[in-house]
Amino acid sequence: MKISQLPDRRVFPRINSQCKLMIAIQPTGGKVPPSAIDAFARDVSRGGVGAVIPNGAPKHTRCLVRFSDAAGEIFPDLTWGVVRRVEEQRDGFLVGIEFDTPLKTLELPAPGSSVDPP
Repeated sequence: MKISQLPDRRVFPRINSQCKLMIAIQPTGGKVPPSAIDAFARDVSRGGVGAVIPNGAPKHTRCLVRFSDAAGEIFPDLTWGVVRRVEEQRDGFLVGIEFDTPLKTLELPAPGSSVDPP
């Protein structure tokens, strides 16, 4: 079966985004605190995010995600997720993160706009 013939398993529609993220990858074993890295979203949905990070992360790794932009946090709470996809890119690694619980709403700012946390 060709990839183009595979059904799309996504539950929520994705939107393109360039918002900034903070991602904390949980180390294997979970005995030390996750270290936070700056990243940016390529696309986002209520169920997950496609993010570019400088170094790869193993599939099935737990992580925390926080959305932000230059004006401050969009979603004040951290969102737990699991790395489901890792692909090397020119500008780093594209990781697909599935959220443990879908976001209740999805409101992202226009690039360069000011956003107040909800």
